[in-house]
Amino acid sequence: MKKNAILALALLIAGGINAQDGPNSKGQIFGEIFEKGTETQKDSLVKAIVADARIAEKEEDLQLYYNFLNYRKQTADAEAVEKRALKLHPKGKMARSKEIAKFYDLDNLKEKEKLYATILKKFPMDKFPNDGVVYDYVTSALARESLKEGKKERALQLLGNMQEKFWRAQ
Repeated sequence: MKKNAILALALLIAGGINAQDGPNSKGQIFGEIFEKGTETQKDSLVKAIVADARIAEKEEDLQLYYNFLNYRKQTADAEAVEKRALKLHPKGKMARSKEIAKFYDLDNLKEKEKLYATILKKFPMDKFPNDGVVYDYVTSALARESLKEGKKERALQLLGNMQEKFWRAQ
């Protein structure tokens, strides 16, 4: 048991491991443990994640921890990580995702337009240069809604704003 806890903790604090990218990343290693590890290893890793999430500063790490805790159905722990991430990074990716989720819950086009403008203002695309597709999902959803409401010009304007040209056909 102690050996598994040490292994999990070592994985969390390992120096040159990125949060989510590459074959030796935390995300890859965590995934291997959660897919192929014993229940003891999985439980030890969850405990190590929860402990590190209390002191982690990087949003990428907090996002990773949040995702894995949700995957393991550790809802209270995941919510605590999310709360900490939003406090540390109020204009980060997790905060943006939370706003975007609200967008999809709305039924009214005017409310969606208003929230869309808020999202673009609060989380400008130039602050997230590799996330064009994230914005394109929201933009295309708004374009579809606009078209349904008979606002063809607005839909075409939105399509023109999309970052990834292949999404326009959708």
